[in-house]
Amino acid sequence: MWTFYINVQPYLAQWATKHFGSPVEFPRESPESKLIKRWVEHQPKDAPPQLSGNLQIKIPITKEKDPRAGYFYMPPRALSLVRESLETLFVQNLWAELGDAQRYNCELTTLIYAWLEKHGIDDHYWECIRQKYYRLRKLYAEKGVKLAEN
Repeated sequence: MWTFYINVQPYLAQWATKHFGSPVEFPRESPESKLIKRWVEHQPKDAPPQLSGNLQIKIPITKEKDPRAGYFYMPPRALSLVRESLETLFVQNLWAELGDAQRYNCELTTLIYAWLEKHGIDDHYWECIRQKYYRLRKLYAEKGVKLAEN
């Protein structure tokens, strides 16, 4: 199995391993898998192995770029693309499940703790997720974009 590592926020690493395993294996035709397939290349002779980071990601085997044939290097900017795509997926999931929180007859605090539990994220990151939720809501509200019914 061929993998590479990226650095992400700890809560994002926990979320990703809960849903995609450890090491992370994205679905075959997902945008993240397509990014990896597009940007993976032969390991340059002068580049050290990519073994630092808190999230290990599996490189898919394809006919065009088989890691068994040396395609297991992700350039630094390609690593950033994968990180950005994963962060976007996380935010989409967060908003899909908490975006209409005001519809529920319970406190947002309770909803966030339940969301953390569902997605394998330590309670320690509650405040971080709460802030991310409020920042998203405020960002769109300032532009007059209504994201959920009141």
